[in-house]
Amino acid sequence: MVSVPTIKLNSGHTIPAIALGVYQTPKDVAGSIVSKALDSGYRHIDSAAGYQNEQEVADAIGFWLKQHPEVKREDIFYTTKIWDTEHGYEKTKKQLQLSLQKASAIEYIDLVLVHTPRSDYESRHGTWVALQEAVEAGQVKNIGVSNYAD
Repeated sequence: MVSVPTIKLNSGHTIPAIALGVYQTPKDVAGSIVSKALDSGYRHIDSAAGYQNEQEVADAIGFWLKQHPEVKREDIFYTTKIWDTEHGYEKTKKQLQLSLQKASAIEYIDLVLVHTPRSDYESRHGTWVALQEAVEAGQVKNIGVSNYAD
């Protein structure tokens, strides 16, 4: 097995520095691609609600873990994201519940990112509060932002 470096997050958790991203991966092949990546040593899979393949990705991780009992759930890092149109406290809570339902095969989400900053301050703030509550509830282990650079 290939050893992949990890990065320690502010939460104290670690994240594998190399991930398989499934942007533009069709639903019908997402599962097999994720399984092959896990077979190859990837331990970080990056999805997003906007990619429309969260269910297939999480199901593939769950199935792969059942086939590989020597690997624990905490050894696999699953990331998803909240898209701009779902910013705001209530919208984010609703989207998070959908993402958590889709990830039920793996029980929790390791990292939820605010996908982009392309909404107003109030909406982003509401999103952040909803994400903090998900961490406090144990549904999500880590939160952060994505694509915030110029």
